[in-house]
Amino acid sequence: MRRPDFLVLLFATSFLTTACDPVVVIDSDPETDPDPDPTPDPDPDPDPDPDPNPQPNAAFCANAELASDASTGVAATIDGAQANLVRWDGSVVQLNPWTEPPPADAYSVVNVASGGGLVTTSASWSRFDPPAERSFVKWFDRNGNLVDEWSSDTTLSVQSIGTDGTTVLYSWSSTAVPEPIVIRLPDGTRVGYAETQLFGGVLADGWVMFQRSGPKGNLEGIRFEQPSTGASRETVPSTYPIPTKRGFLYIERGEGSFWLVEETPEGPTVTVLTGIGEAEDLYIQGQSDVRTVLVRSYNGEPGWIVDLERGETRAIEVTSPAGMQPLQDSCELEMPGLLPNGDVLVTMRDDTTAQHFLLDPVSGAMTSVGHAIASPGWLGRSSRGGTLLLAGGNGFDTFCPIQGWSGQPPSSAVPIGVVQVVSEQTDTIHELATGDVWSLPWSHPISPDGGCVAGRENEEGTYTILDVRTGERVAAPAAGAWQWL
Repeated sequence: MRRPDFLVLLFATSFLTTACDPVVVIDSDPETDPDPDPTPDPDPDPDPDPDPNPQPNAAFCANAELASDASTGVAATIDGAQANLVRWDGSVVQLNPWTEPPPADAYSVVNVASGGGLVTTSASWSRFDPPAERSFVKWFDRNGNLVDEWSSDTTLSVQSIGTDGTTVLYSWSSTAVPEPIVIRLPDGTRVGYAETQLFGGVLADGWVMFQRSGPKGNLEGIRFEQPSTGASRETVPSTYPIPTKRGFLYIERGEGSFWLVEETPEGPTVTVLTGIGEAEDLYIQGQSDVRTVLVRSYNGEPGWIVDLERGETRAIEVTSPAGMQPLQDSCELEMPGLLPNGDVLVTMRDDTTAQHFLLDPVSGAMTSVGHAIASPGWLGRSSRGGTLLLAGGNGFDTFCPIQGWSGQPPSSAVPIGVVQVVSEQTDTIHELATGDVWSLPWSHPISPDGGCVAGRENEEGTYTILDVRTGERVAAPAAGAWQWL
C-alpha cells in the first residue's frame, strides 16, 4: 500500500560548500581610472583599483537564478528547535523562532514557510498532545532581518503566503476560537475571520477564498474576500472546483455540451468545450503556467487540452511508437500529465520498461524524455522551471501498481529507486540515487528557476544539491526536507 503523501516541514541542519573562483571586477569608469585597461587583471592582489565592496561567490548552483546576489537567502532549514536561513554564498543565518524559550519538559515543533520576499517561522510547544500551549510566529526578510512577530496561547500555523506578503494563518485550540483564520496584511495589520475553511492559497492583490460547507461536508459556496478593503463576492460552483493562482476552475454540463468555468474576484469566464461529444462526466486533471488545462473523462480517452486564453479545445492524440502501448496501472488508468510549460507528458511501455514522452498538443509530435525505467511498480514525477524529475518505485507503494512485466529489462534501463533529473532547456539528464522516490516532489525540491535540485538520498536525511546545468554536486547533510525560497 502506498505511503500517504505529506509535506515535511522540518528542514536541513547545515550546509557543506565547495570552493569557487574569485569574482573578477571590471573597471566601470575608465576616464578617471588609474588602470583604464578594460581587461580584468589576471592577479587582482596588486590591482591599483580594487573593488571596495567585492561580491561573494555562489557556493552552489552558480549557474542558477536563485537571487540577485550571493549574500541573499535562498533556502530555509531547521536544526532541532532552531531555524536557519541558507544564503547563496553558503553562509547560514540563525533565525530564532522563539520569543520565549519552551519549558525543558515540553514537546516543541518548528516549521518554516516562505513567499513574497518573506520567510516565516512557526514555533509552538505543549507538555501533552496538541494543541499547543504557546505559539510564536515570526516574519523575516531574505537577509535574516526580523520584520514582525506574533504570539498566542493557541496553535498558530502559517497556511499560505501571497506574492505581496499577505499571510494566512490557522488558529486552533481545544476550546472554541472566535477567529480560526487570521490574516496578516503586508503593512502588518491583523484581520480575523470566523470562517474555518480556506480554499486554495493567497491570490493576486491579497485576495483569499473561503469555502462554505453544508452539514454533511458538501460544498455550498466559495467566497472571494480582499481583507485590505473588505470587498467580497460569493459564487456556488455546480461541481467540485480546483484552486488556481487566479481563483478556481470547475466544469459545468450544459445541454449537449460542457463548459469550463473560471471564477476570479472579477467574475466568471466561460469556455465552451467543443468536440467532446457524448462523453461521460469530465474532470480536471491538471493545469499549466501558460493558461492551459487538461480535462479528462472517466471512460478512458487521453483527454483534451483547453486553452483559456484562446477559448479553444483540442483533443490529445497519442500515436504509440512501434512495439509500445500506452501505460496503464492495475486500475486501468492511463497516466498523461500536463507540465507547467504546457507540454503533455505521456508514458508508454513494452514488456520490460516504461518510457516517458513529451507530446506537443498542437503539432502532435512526441519526443522521448529521460531514459527508460526498468519494470516500475509505480511512477513519480515533478516539474518546475523547465526541470523534470522522473522516478520509478516498487508496486507496494500504491493501491494500483503497474503490472504485467515479463522478461529482463535492458542494462541501459534506469532501475527503480533512482531519480532522473532532466533539463528541458539543455536536454541533459542527471541521476540521483535515493531511498525516498515515493515522496516526490517534496523529497527532491526544485528551485523556482529549475536550475538547482536538492535531492534527499536516504531516510536519514542526507542531501545532494545538484546544479542542473553543469552537473556539479554539493553534499549537504540534512535532518529534514530542504525548502527553496
